[in-house]
Amino acid sequence: MVNDPELDGKYLGTISRDFIKVSDTLKESAYQIKKAGFDYPIFAISKDSISIGQLLLGRN
Repeated sequence: MVNDPELDGKYLGTISRDFIKVSDTLKESAYQIKKAGFDYPIFAISKDSISIGQLLLGRN
């Protein structure tokens, strides 16, 4: 998948299925981060390991 603002139809099922798995955790994380004083938390999401931020969810 290329970094493109338009979503490719063949990935929508995967994206939706994966988002459903993490949505409640992201919602709670965003709430806790905002409660700590950060107005706009950013969640970096990647299939590969990235060296920024703190890991909230592992692959499983």
